[in-house]
Amino acid sequence: MANASSEHRPKRILKFSATLLVLALLAYAAFLVSQSWRETKSDQSIQLATIADLSANAIDMYFTQLEIGMQNLGADLADMHNKRTHKKPDLDRAFKLVSRFQALHTELGNVVLIRSDGQILLTGKIPNSRDLPTLANDPAFMRFRGELLQGHSFAIGQPVLGHIDERWVISARHAITDRSGKLAYILSANLPADMLQRYWIDSTVPRITALGLIRDDGYPVGRYPEPDDASMDRMYGKPAEGAMVEYLRANNYPQRGQVEMRGSDGKIKNLLVMRRLQHYPVTLFV
Repeated sequence: MANASSEHRPKRILKFSATLLVLALLAYAAFLVSQSWRETKSDQSIQLATIADLSANAIDMYFTQLEIGMQNLGADLADMHNKRTHKKPDLDRAFKLVSRFQALHTELGNVVLIRSDGQILLTGKIPNSRDLPTLANDPAFMRFRGELLQGHSFAIGQPVLGHIDERWVISARHAITDRSGKLAYILSANLPADMLQRYWIDSTVPRITALGLIRDDGYPVGRYPEPDDASMDRMYGKPAEGAMVEYLRANNYPQRGQVEMRGSDGKIKNLLVMRRLQHYPVTLFV
């Protein structure tokens, strides 16, 4: 009879390889962007469009791979919940599953298992403990819980100041339901706010002043260059405003967009190019 761990090893290797592939893709996209600058620097709009296309495709693939991984982990946790004895989940088993997932996704700051009422049960590094905080009175928790209750099993959340990470994080969240379809747990994978910037650093070229992601509600999901510490709360703590947000709303969040910002003399001062991610309600801007 085959050993259980050996049966799961190919799946773990496959998941790990896929994650490395997507991260490598982000880095490769940055390399192609820098190359495209040298080849198309005579036409700024073409160059910006190239950056936007490459970056949006790479990030969409990364989020897709992360979603698949979280769905697989969520299925294991849901099975554990449905098979629990004496109405108590096996949190020791849950900790092993979450820890293994976090070990495979080294780009994540933390992976957190939250009960539907907001109680943090454990993280990929901290087993279940009475000392873990609750998010029951946290407005940000109530907002993203509401998003998941609307039927979205996976969501890229707005930035939050992590209770465990103690820094600004962008959380990818997956809803775990019981047999009746009721929300049982929320799995939160916390991406450091500067994670995507690591792959954008090599994409910045002359005359490019900003590159980032924004949700439909106006909250940013990462930006390069990142502001100083004094400006972090202002940037991540409230929705963005301005020409880009107005354009997206007025055009019902198009797949592709471009805005020319003109000075008082009527000349183009800045050019903004946007690409909506294929599978997520998030727009990349350059």
